[in-house]
Amino acid sequence: MKAGITIWNDRIAPVFDVAGSVLVVDAADPTSTAETRALPQSPFAKIEALAQSGVKVLVCGAISRPLLRAACAAGLNVIPFAAGSVTEVIQALRNGDIETAAQTMPGCGCQQRGRQNHGTAGQTGRGAGCRREAHSLGRYPPEP
Repeated sequence: MKAGITIWNDRIAPVFDVAGSVLVVDAADPTSTAETRALPQSPFAKIEALAQSGVKVLVCGAISRPLLRAACAAGLNVIPFAAGSVTEVIQALRNGDIETAAQTMPGCGCQQRGRQNHGTAGQTGRGAGCRREAHSLGRYPPEP
């Protein structure tokens, strides 16, 4: 299974929409080496390039909803709002534990993946955190 991890300074890039490179790794093969590839500047071209290269899982930081929809429509399983070192993410992918191991970006109040952030359901306004919709992990719209 090929996975793409958007990268910046050996960490997950904070925003997919403007990410410049992706690390492609075969998560099923622990002996494979990761390959860094440049991404196109156009956000939708990034999705197309990933899909054409055989990437099935996309681990990224923040991603806009239109791009999340496009990625899901292209058949990518998206793990959004992830943060942390590339090494930790690759290890979690290979262990099959990416959804629980990937840290959530600061400010995200989502508790879907068991994070320590303190968003409260029903909060509104600034700092209220996400509404979990974008954390559907590749299913858009989210399942009830």
